[in-house]
Amino acid sequence: MVGTNSAEGGQAFHRLGFYQDSHNFDLDKGVPREVFKNLFVKSIIRDYFNGSKDVEQELLIRYSGLWISDIEQARKLVALFGDFMQHAPSVKTLRHHAKLAAGKKTYQYYFAHEPTTTNRRRPWFQGADHAEELTFVFGPEVMYPPGTNVSKEERQFSRTIMKYWSNFAKTG
Repeated sequence: MVGTNSAEGGQAFHRLGFYQDSHNFDLDKGVPREVFKNLFVKSIIRDYFNGSKDVEQELLIRYSGLWISDIEQARKLVALFGDFMQHAPSVKTLRHHAKLAAGKKTYQYYFAHEPTTTNRRRPWFQGADHAEELTFVFGPEVMYPPGTNVSKEERQFSRTIMKYWSNFAKTG
């Protein structure tokens, strides 16, 4: 079983703060398209795709737009990082497993619940960040610091997730 979350790319955002001053933008207000294009896309293309202009164009088509707001561009940057670092490798792993384990089952999960107790890094951030499902798989009592205020609904949601995962472990 392999799983991903709806905002996996959030794990990269702790490093993005370093670029605010040198590229003159405020990450709390989003990411300007020019910064996305000239810093992030160019770096990915250079480091992973041998400077391919075709891949660069495809990334700009999929993850940007001429009139995109800074907030929406930041969300698309989260999506790009998530797809690049988590979703694509997970799908590749799942396909490889399915091919090697012919006749056996391969499972994937996608977690999208936004925890209400999570302290969001940025006001525009949406979705379930990398590893946020673990709070519900193992329980907020285990994953959060003592004294964290967890709603009744979140505790119930966690119990439901625990049952799903336990049943899966028992029966597949």
